[in-house]
Amino acid sequence: MLRRLCDEHLLRIDDIEPGCILLMGFLLGPAQEQHLGIYTGEDTIVHAYAHAGACVEHRYSSAWRSRTRQIYRYAGVA
Repeated sequence: MLRRLCDEHLLRIDDIEPGCILLMGFLLGPAQEQHLGIYTGEDTIVHAYAHAGACVEHRYSSAWRSRTRQIYRYAGVA
């Protein structure tokens, strides 16, 4: 469902760029795409972290890159 909503309201892009939305999953399969993050352009991402009870910013490491299933940006935003 999250992918469908992203596809309806955002534009898919192939290359990561500052401000883009990252659709992420923690397990294999489309039903596991349940998380979003924002790429800052400083090789970090901002996302909600339930265990911390807050939004956090940290390095966009290889572990997070492997969880990224699709990259999006808002229409009309350069």
